[in-house]
Amino acid sequence: VLMQFIFLSKTSVQSPSAASTRNQRVGVVADSPDFLKMNKHPNEYYDKRRTDASPGASFYEPPQVYPKDAGLVSRIWRSNGSPLINPDLHMGSCWCSADEWCMCTPALAVDIILTSGEDHLWLIRRADTGLLAFAGGMTEVGETSEESLHRELFEEMGITLETPPTLFGIYNDPRRDTRRHSTSVVYIAELPDGATPVAGDDATGVARIAIENVDLHEFFIDHKTVLHDYVNMVNKRKAIANGQPVPNIVDNELFKRSYCPF
Repeated sequence: VLMQFIFLSKTSVQSPSAASTRNQRVGVVADSPDFLKMNKHPNEYYDKRRTDASPGASFYEPPQVYPKDAGLVSRIWRSNGSPLINPDLHMGSCWCSADEWCMCTPALAVDIILTSGEDHLWLIRRADTGLLAFAGGMTEVGETSEESLHRELFEEMGITLETPPTLFGIYNDPRRDTRRHSTSVVYIAELPDGATPVAGDDATGVARIAIENVDLHEFFIDHKTVLHDYVNMVNKRKAIANGQPVPNIVDNELFKRSYCPF
């Protein structure tokens, strides 16, 4: 879901005293490396540019583009403006308004490990890549992550859960998705008895796979990493339940993440 920030009013512009207080609070930014600076000038600089600009001319700074080979995730910092002020801003762009409030956070998403017993999973096949993936998607404004889960599960698989889902982990390595920096809240949910998933929304099909066959398939973005973490958790639980030694897992995954080990 793409969002466009279009709020702009006279009341959103800070008074000189408020701007001064704000500048004092963020004074530490002046000592930050150049690639971390989003506003290199005080509010007075932009006020003067706005005053001196000829009719129809823009007063904002041009965007600074940082490519992937700069050592960080490719991104564009907007020093001043919003989609109303700066017409070349796209929906969902990272931008900073004239009062120095910056909307530059990762996108928030949910993914659902839909189990069919402990040894099988239900997945969708994405229409855009043809790869297997979890049911899930972007959280909409006004939703909690769990509310997003229920909506996405119904939209993509036609499934309504009978029992609450369980939080499994947070996956937000900046490299997990080459399209954008995103954070996925991952849940585990059990397929209700008698229910059969049916592909919907942006899914072309659904598939039930055994967890022992995860490595035989290709998955969307970091979903194989998530599945490896889930399989490791299942194996640990089985070992504990059977009074066996807990397997020593060597983490060879590419992505940083935080998840429940048991």
